[in-house]
Amino acid sequence: DNFSSKRAKNEKIVHTGFIAQEVEQAANEIGYSFDGVHHPANEKDPYSLAYAEFVVPLVKAVQEQQEEIETLKTENNQLKQQVSQMKDMQQRLEKLEKLIENK
Repeated sequence: DNFSSKRAKNEKIVHTGFIAQEVEQAANEIGYSFDGVHHPANEKDPYSLAYAEFVVPLVKAVQEQQEEIETLKTENNQLKQQVSQMKDMQQRLEKLEKLIENK
């Protein structure tokens, strides 16, 4: 039948993607309830993934990373200011030391 022919043809194509069992294991290890893994209905049915279900957790992860990036940028700018102030203080100290030596 036409369905069997399409399935046989599809099985010959190399597909890329995640391994459903590994996705399930990773989710379980972090205690995340991920409903994108479809378990086999019988021994001939394969595991599969609903890739659309990845969107929400991925968007959330990107948002969390962006927050962390913004925090790190702020901290980095503060450190740059402190380094600049320290360099200024170092120059002032060197000038004072020269003044003291010359007396």
